[in-house]
Amino acid sequence: VPTAAPPVQRCQPRPQTVMATITNTSTKEIDAIMATARKTFSSGVTRELAWRRNQLKALIRMLDEGAPELRTALNKDLGVNAFFTDCIELHMSSHEAKLALQHLDEWTAPRSVSTPLLNLPASSSIVAEPHGVVLIITPWNYPVSLMLAPLAAAIAAGNVVVIKPSELSVATSLELERLCKKYLDPSAIFFVQGDKDPTTALLKHKFDFIMYTGNGRVARIIYAAAAVHLTPVLLELGGKSPAIIDSSADLPTVVKRIVWGKYSMNMGQTCITPDYILTTPDMESRVIAELVTTIKAFFPSPDTNKDVSRMISVAHAQRVAAMLDDPEVTVEHGGQHDTANRYIAPTVVRATPKAKCMQSEIFGPILPVLTVPTIQAAIDFINQNDKPLAMYIFSSNKANQDQIISQTSAGGVTINDTIMHAANPCLPFGGVGESGIGSYHGKFGFDAFSHLKPVLKKFGTDPSLRFPPYTDNKITWLKRLNNIDLPNVPFQTLLTVLLAIACVILAILLIVD
Repeated sequence: VPTAAPPVQRCQPRPQTVMATITNTSTKEIDAIMATARKTFSSGVTRELAWRRNQLKALIRMLDEGAPELRTALNKDLGVNAFFTDCIELHMSSHEAKLALQHLDEWTAPRSVSTPLLNLPASSSIVAEPHGVVLIITPWNYPVSLMLAPLAAAIAAGNVVVIKPSELSVATSLELERLCKKYLDPSAIFFVQGDKDPTTALLKHKFDFIMYTGNGRVARIIYAAAAVHLTPVLLELGGKSPAIIDSSADLPTVVKRIVWGKYSMNMGQTCITPDYILTTPDMESRVIAELVTTIKAFFPSPDTNKDVSRMISVAHAQRVAAMLDDPEVTVEHGGQHDTANRYIAPTVVRATPKAKCMQSEIFGPILPVLTVPTIQAAIDFINQNDKPLAMYIFSSNKANQDQIISQTSAGGVTINDTIMHAANPCLPFGGVGESGIGSYHGKFGFDAFSHLKPVLKKFGTDPSLRFPPYTDNKITWLKRLNNIDLPNVPFQTLLTVLLAIACVILAILLIVD
């Protein structure tokens, strides 16, 4: 059983900039925004591909030309470094917009699908149409990319967008509003600023789609409000994402990737950060020693190190720091904090399942290490809790990898790394169960912000089999035809193949004659 944690040292990190304040958007302003949004969508302007292209190009230009201001704002809010601002926030946002622009014609084109035999002659397709007026409620931890990546998808899909940024990332929320109003169509992209009161007022209006990124408590409020209007939702939440390390793992490589995913990525303030480590008792001391060595190498003098970001608020820092005041944990490294300046050092603890830090998502730079006797015990431990947004498996043993993947559920999985599944736009990003509903990124984002409308186009004449009276002979033939499986190809392709076959047969007959 772990002994009580020693008293943590408090330190004096670099001073933080005084925050600006956000003024709540009034109910009257919200009503006017919604009226204009509906009018814009009804005009059909956002359905036009030219409009979508122009807005995506403007978004890309905004990220390029507005980068200095966004860097400053992000540093004020989170104390983050150039890697976080340029390689994560700005790059991911720009990449999503560029990807949508590159594939806009392809994504918006009707998607031909096969048609069952009894529906012939006909063609079938899926047509992506915009939902309409959509609401995007964004978080504070990645205030640029978690706003602009969904915005790019919503624009590409042809929607009018109302954005509610976080009131905690004040500087970034205000700067993004200023930039969007400067670069994007102000009659189709709107901002509502403030705390829960404007959000509550917004949710009384009928939207055609709502995307929310944040925590489960607020998600339930949003889901309930959406249900009143039967509005579809995309909820990107979080949870306690485990990292499992078995004895076959390449420990130095593994730990570098865990430390990077936990601390370099906003000091644990990431929805898919490794929340805790599960390993076997024989590996525990080795894992902790490697963690400590790597953290010291990555973050020397952490209280003044520019690569150590800050907690978003004093209250958040206090909540995370309180997890260290617990007899169920032993601090193995770090633990220093100055909550008044929103600073907590990168920290590693031994913990039990009863520890405070194991009762909810940590969302900060504390990494608990827990032991389990076997891989099956790790699986059982994970399955006793809510389904996480991410899971990380560190193993060179394929049998162990397959066992964990097949016997657990998570929003996404990365094997022998952290975070990286979310960086691939060809993979859907989203949760399951308590960690979320729906997914986005790349084409998945376009599809999420679209209604995929099925269209069947009939032509020619119908066989008499279709219509009454239904004799025994007709029923027999209908059953036979139902059992014939056509190739899963569009009707036009099938017709071309059949015509080609007919031509070959005709040619053979002519030669024989």
